[in-house]
Order: sequence, then structure tokens, then C-alpha cells
Amino acid sequence: MPRHANGHADDSQAGPSRSQRSRDEDQAMDVDEVDGGDVPHMSQAKAFAKNAFQDANEKRELRKNYRMLMAAADDARKDIADQTSGSLTNMLKQTDTLFDKVKAPSEGILDARLLGQMVDIGTHLARTLKTNADAFDTDSFLTRVARLMGGQVRAAGRRGGEELDDEEAALAANEWDWDALGRIAARHSRRAVTLDFLHGPLQTKPKERKQTERTKKVKEKVGAAVRPEELKENDIQRSENETTVMVRQIANLLEEVGEVNLFNFVVDPTSFSNTVENLFYVSFLIRDGKVSLETDNEEGEPILMRAEPPREEDYAQGLTKRQIVMEFDMKIYRDIIETYGITESIIPSRKEVKKESQSQSGRWYG
Repeated sequence: MPRHANGHADDSQAGPSRSQRSRDEDQAMDVDEVDGGDVPHMSQAKAFAKNAFQDANEKRELRKNYRMLMAAADDARKDIADQTSGSLTNMLKQTDTLFDKVKAPSEGILDARLLGQMVDIGTHLARTLKTNADAFDTDSFLTRVARLMGGQVRAAGRRGGEELDDEEAALAANEWDWDALGRIAARHSRRAVTLDFLHGPLQTKPKERKQTERTKKVKEKVGAAVRPEELKENDIQRSENETTVMVRQIANLLEEVGEVNLFNFVVDPTSFSNTVENLFYVSFLIRDGKVSLETDNEEGEPILMRAEPPREEDYAQGLTKRQIVMEFDMKIYRDIIETYGITESIIPSRKEVKKESQSQSGRWYG
């Protein structure tokens, strides 16, 4: 297919020209008028024919221009500090020019995206203008003041080697007309000079320092030191341990009684403390294997009986030790007495005697 210099295909071979399409559309409209068709139907047909015959190259070129303008808007958004209202207005004019050529929904979507970018840029520009509305440009102020006094301010980072160094700049500043600046400042400051003394007003009274009374620390009275009593071996009378004696006596008593209910054996209805001690002594016998604790198959009650301590062979054959924790308080103690009808203790009751750590003779007992 032959192409012209502008890159478009030959109209004679690519399809009907714009003038030919216009004549065809006018003829179609005349036919509708003759046939009695209504005006809205003719306008819809005309618009449809116009979109159908739109040049594909024209659409491609329109989309290309939209994408280029969208890329430019994206760059402008990134460099928002360098943008002005004039650059935004120019981009809006280009957008309006492209919008006049939009005839299909696909190009309309591109136009909507581009317009959204324009709104974003305009919003940020408005915020920047509002923020910098009351900003004070210090560099501009110093430059104008220097010009007023017949000098110039050193521009940082400009003109490279042509700048004055710090010493030359200081000497040049001494030659400026500072009186001119003073005369301008004096117009706005007409306050009279006051007299001041270096050491403040005369006849000043020194401040009196309040003396704080210091209280002496009162030492607490300490009684006479008491030296702890030294114990020697001769002062201690060795005696057989009471626990060992009671454990032996209870073992002999159980051997005489035979199998017996645990509670009937250890509970003393007249003393809760004796009952606790009896349980304590029986626990030693059970630990050493001299007494066994079993449950009755019929009633499930705990039964005490004498036993021979296990041997190593018994443990080798699978004998294991078990440990139980029994809860025992005053309520349980009274419930047991009432349930079993215990009126007297099998283990003889012991009088509760307060044990003194030292006898009247001054000797200690272990």
C-alpha cells in the first residue's frame, strides 16, 4: 500500500475520504427525511457513522499524545516545587485540544485519567502557595539592604572563583554606608537614652540570710550488752529420742491388736493434737515397711496390719513404693469420730505438757 510523506495511507486505497463520508452521510439523512424518519434517529445514525469511519491512524496518534501528556504530568507531579500556575494552564490547554478529538470510550478513559492528574497537581500547587504566602525571604532582604548601603552580599555557591573570601568580604563590609541604614532605623526608634549604673541603684540593702538552726542528733539509750550463753558438751544431757520411743511403742501395740481400722487406731477423741502425732508416728512405720496399709474389699476402709520389711529380692520382683497425701483438719477429725463412734483411743492418750527449752537446773535436753 503506497504512503504519503506524512505517513498516512493513500485515501483512494485505504477507504473513502472525509468529503466522500460527508456526502454519504448527507445522502443517508436525505433518504431518512423522504422515508419519514424522525430527527433523533438521524442524529444517532450520523454519530454512529462518524465513529465507524474514524481513521485508525488518527486514534493511534490521539492515544500517543495522551500518553505523552500523562507522562509529562507525572514528571511535573514529582517536581512539584518547580511548577507554576502557568505550566499547569499550558497543560490544561493541551488537554482541551486533545479532548476535542475524542470520539470513542477508550480515548475518553485516557482523558479522565489525565484530568485527574491535573487536579492532583493543582491541589499541591494551591497548598504550596498557601504555605509560602507569608514566608520571609532572608536572602532577598539582605541583598536589598546591601545595595542600599552601597555594597553587595556574597552569593553562596555562585560564580565560583569570582566570589570574595571571608576576609575580603569583611573588609568590604566596613566600607559600606552604615550611617544610611542607621538613619532609616532612627525613624522608627525615637526612645530617649536612659542612664544606668553598672552596679545597679544606690543604697541597696544586702539581703539578710536566714540562719537555720541545726539540731543535735540524740543518741538512743542502749541497754547493757548481753553475751549469749556458751554451751558445752557437759551441759547437754543426752536422752533417747522421743519419736523413736513412740514409734516402737505403737508398733508393739499394733502387733498386739492385729488388723485394725486406721481411724480407730490413731484417732484420740479427747485430743486433736495427739491424733495428728499418732498419724505422724504410723507414717514412719509404713515408710520402713513394718506396717502395711490396705483397703477392705467390701467397705473400702483403710486397714492397718503388721508386716515384715521388704527385701531386695522383693523390689527386684516388681515391688514398688507408693505415697499418699491425706488431708486432715478439725472438721474431718470430728466427722471421723461421729461416723465411727469412737469414744476412746487405742493408743493411750498423752498429756499435753508445755516443754521448756531449759530446765531449772540450767541443763539442756536433746
